[in-house]
Amino acid sequence: MYELELTNACYKLLHDMFDLQPGESLAITCDTESNMDVVNATAKAAFALGAKPLVLKMSTPRDCGKAGDIDMPIEPLVAAIKGCDAWVEYNNKWIFYSTAYDKIVADPEDRPRYMNLCGVNPELMVRNIGKVDNNLLTKFIMAISDFCEAGKHFVITSPNGMHLECDNEPGRAYVTADGHVRKGEIKMFPGQISWSPNFDSINGTIVVDGTITPPLGAVKNPITFTIEKGYVTKIEGEGTDAKAYAEWMKSFNDKQIYLVAHGSFGFGPNAMLNGDIVEDERVWGCTEWGFGNVGPQLVSDIPGGIPAATHSDGICLNCSVWVDDRLKGRVEHNKTVLPFQFFLNQIADGNRNQLPLLMQRNCLVHLLIRFQMDRRNHPFDRTRNVDRIFVQFFLNLRFLHAAVNQVIQKMFPDRRKTLDITFPKQGNIPLLLDLLIEIFLDFL
Repeated sequence: MYELELTNACYKLLHDMFDLQPGESLAITCDTESNMDVVNATAKAAFALGAKPLVLKMSTPRDCGKAGDIDMPIEPLVAAIKGCDAWVEYNNKWIFYSTAYDKIVADPEDRPRYMNLCGVNPELMVRNIGKVDNNLLTKFIMAISDFCEAGKHFVITSPNGMHLECDNEPGRAYVTADGHVRKGEIKMFPGQISWSPNFDSINGTIVVDGTITPPLGAVKNPITFTIEKGYVTKIEGEGTDAKAYAEWMKSFNDKQIYLVAHGSFGFGPNAMLNGDIVEDERVWGCTEWGFGNVGPQLVSDIPGGIPAATHSDGICLNCSVWVDDRLKGRVEHNKTVLPFQFFLNQIADGNRNQLPLLMQRNCLVHLLIRFQMDRRNHPFDRTRNVDRIFVQFFLNLRFLHAAVNQVIQKMFPDRRKTLDITFPKQGNIPLLLDLLIEIFLDFL
């Protein structure tokens, strides 16, 4: 199943994302729970590119990260992987954040470029890599990342009662899972932006209503975390999930695992909530919150990061994120948070830094990106709901053309330039989408 499609996805991974060159060595790590079809397809793609694949298979540890150290062949792993040019991790119980991982990545100038693809399967690879326009996704993610880095104060809410506030830590870099792994870089599966806020500024509640891994996976009832100055002080919720998670955290007897290590935004165009943490973290409109160990890539101002006994990640669905919250209180959950015309008006009025980050599933940016990435796999069909939306949308393109030109003139009065757009009579959907996405990215 997916044999040809999987080959294509693995080729895109190594050729487009890793830029794997002939003669380079690639470490592919896995455990006895990993999907070997994915492992073997990756090794074949590497060999076809003229690289030297090295598959390292180990018994599955009882836990992940440092909690799994006792079962890992630490020194052999370090020796083998550190000598390679690139590393793809498919371990189901991940090496990531283990002692072996810390030793491998300790020197930014002498470490393999790395991507975390823990526990993926063929269907996930095909859907999230093989069928995604990664160049377009990269451009979108980098634009959003720049927008967030320029902000100071964040307010994150959700329909389930989440309300968290935090500030950027000046000089602390955002980590972008933009699908490209350059020399010395540590990257996660594409479709995510992560950052560690100023820890003392993180206050409020986090409501996990998707998954939390480890140890639970999908939650039956939401788990509510009370956060004070960056640390979890209370874990509550109906049913057994909250109690089970609280007991698991307590078992480590380590204060640092209660630290809110990072926040993340999900921007995976084809990602679905299915209990696989790699994909769950990228569901469009979610925020993900890590607890415990903080990797050095997230806290560039703290050499070596912040160690803890383990690390877990909780997924919060259907979030609204507000940057520099002067528009706070205008969030309407389950509705379009920011209509396109309101977006244009805010920019035209000089309020670029007061705009909420567009993360609702039904917002126009999502529709544009999703449709653009989907169109190659499905012919345009006026009976499909998303296609009907765009038929109606394109009826108003001339109005949008005028509105965008007005915005350009107000933002750049000395530029004296307008967009010269000619709309084809039949409506060239892909061309128009490309154009509109460019407009959006220019003004984020």
